Amino acid sequence: MTGNTHRAIYDVMWEIDIRQVPDIIADAPGLAADPTPGALLIGRDLRGRPVAVLLHADTWSLVIGPGRDGHAVSSFVFIDGHRSGFDLDHLVWSFDHDTSVHGVEWTDMLAAVLAAAT
Repeated sequence: MTGNTHRAIYDVMWEIDIRQVPDIIADAPGLAADPTPGALLIGRDLRGRPVAVLLHADTWSLVIGPGRDGHAVSSFVFIDGHRSGFDLDHLVWSFDHDTSVHGVEWTDMLAAVLAAAT
């Protein structure tokens, strides 16, 4: 796949309307603050610092890599594709570098989830 082809596919993917994003943004901080059993998992390094936060809801899972030592926070959301109206098993998405309103809200949500979880 050439660089231009990859870029074209990437641009098309960003135009897909993922209806659950506003709900994830709204619900994730509360779920992290008061998780049901098994909904929140925190991976830690040998010094006890969080290196991965996994948050599971009914139709989505959020994986966050807390930024440290000069690295930015990274995240991916896994969405159940069938229950979201797509003819796919799942969707994997990241809004880490999105400059839209949803991208800014996503960044704020990640900070709230990390604050509640760690």
